[in-house]
Amino acid sequence: AAPATAPAAAATAAGAPAEDHAVPPPADALPDDAPGLADACNAFLDLADELRARRSPLPASAATTLQALYDQATQGPCGEAAPSWVEGRSRRQRWEAWRALGGMARMDAMQAYISFARSVLEAAPPEGASGEADAAGRGSAV
Repeated sequence: AAPATAPAAAATAAGAPAEDHAVPPPADALPDDAPGLADACNAFLDLADELRARRSPLPASAATTLQALYDQATQGPCGEAAPSWVEGRSRRQRWEAWRALGGMARMDAMQAYISFARSVLEAAPPEGASGEADAAGRGSAV
């Protein structure tokens, strides 16, 4: 897989994997006949940025789900070969979660990401408070 990027870079500091990802187009690059799409893209990107900026990692299960939805929304269905267990258990779990989304439409994945990210952020302890995950169970936040 490719090296970490913005969403993935969030995994390192706040819990996002480090991989290159396609990013939804900016609102001004969307066709005029896409009502609501610009708002969804902006909300999606804003939430991804907010999660990357977190100093406190999210629980591993939430981070894995967010990463899978992010990958589905930005790249479409998983077409990558399965990573070996040697590459790490969390990498394999992220791949399995993405693969499980199957043929989910990119827009549906973006909407699911927005909804899930908002619920995760509402439930997360405030920055600086001790979180649910211990050092071994921390995941990535995308």
